[in-house]
Amino acid sequence: ETVIPKGQFIFRENDTGNSLFVIVRGAVSVLKKINGEEKSLGIFGGGAIFGEMALLTKEPRSASILAVTNATIIEISQEKILRLDAHSGNIMEQLWNTYNHNKFDSLCREHPDNNDMDRRARLDWFNNGESEKISGGATFGAKKWASHLYIYTGSLNLGDESYKSPAIIKLLKGLPITSMQGA
Repeated sequence: ETVIPKGQFIFRENDTGNSLFVIVRGAVSVLKKINGEEKSLGIFGGGAIFGEMALLTKEPRSASILAVTNATIIEISQEKILRLDAHSGNIMEQLWNTYNHNKFDSLCREHPDNNDMDRRARLDWFNNGESEKISGGATFGAKKWASHLYIYTGSLNLGDESYKSPAIIKLLKGLPITSMQGA
């Protein structure tokens, strides 16, 4: 456990990352530069996991994390996670689920149709949706009640437009959807 004083950054947007963090006590703010201005995307408290995106995707950190109270955190390295996963077999799956929740939440905040929803409403929308694994090259139609499609891996075509993960797409009725790479 490490105590991070209020006002100290744990990491910054675009840093490299090969570990994730669990908040034991306290709170952190997720900050992201949008149009040159650093904006708070939300607050995480005790029990929250953050930093998993860079660890899983090997991409730079997508946001900065700032302690807004004295925060006690645990840092878990990629090596430790892989060892734990080898014994339990589902830690990586759980981390990908956390990643998908957080990425969906982030995309919603940036999408003009959804940026007025609060975090609880965004995550309820995610949790109430259906999930399907689609093989590359498969063509399918959207369910009649579906308004949006969230691509969390792979890529697909919707009519003449191509989309790569991660993305939230507003569906237009009647256009065929073709998975280009497992989605």
